[in-house]
Amino acid sequence: LYCTTRPCVICAKMVINANIIVVYFEEGYADELSDQMFQEAGIQLSNWKSPDGGGE
Repeated sequence: LYCTTRPCVICAKMVINANIIVVYFEEGYADELSDQMFQEAGIQLSNWKSPDGGGE
């Protein structure tokens, strides 16, 4: 999954239920609960920068 921001707790639940195994995001923020959820589900999080600098 590619997204612009790191998934919040609600989005993390949907990602886990969709059986997605890797999430790439451009901007992050600290969210310990979603981090723990992703870790327990074995989902890899990766910070990614788009080559053109955005989706506009």
